[in-house]
Amino acid sequence: GLHARGLAAELRHFVAALHEHVVARVLHSAWQELVAEVDKADSPGAARDAHAAFLDAAARQCLVSPDPTWTLLAAQVRAALAIACDFAAAHRRAAAAAAAAAADAD
Repeated sequence: GLHARGLAAELRHFVAALHEHVVARVLHSAWQELVAEVDKADSPGAARDAHAAFLDAAARQCLVSPDPTWTLLAAQVRAALAIACDFAAAHRRAAAAAAAAAADAD
């Protein structure tokens, strides 16, 4: 019904916004910093340190840091994504049941 369509739109928006955050804001900016630091590196060790900093920054911003604040936020994001997945599965089951019922009616 109307409420289900509204919820579906909100869930799609959440997932799209999360994807945008990870790709455009986290990985893109962290990658640019990595490239700049690797360009300045004067040894393999300096390049390795730049890469380690890139991984730490990306992990922290992608909510996989051991920091308690990020851990709490990550749990909330995972819960929202689980709801989105459950909703999508229920929607697929309902659509399949409706299609089967329509086929039986013919």
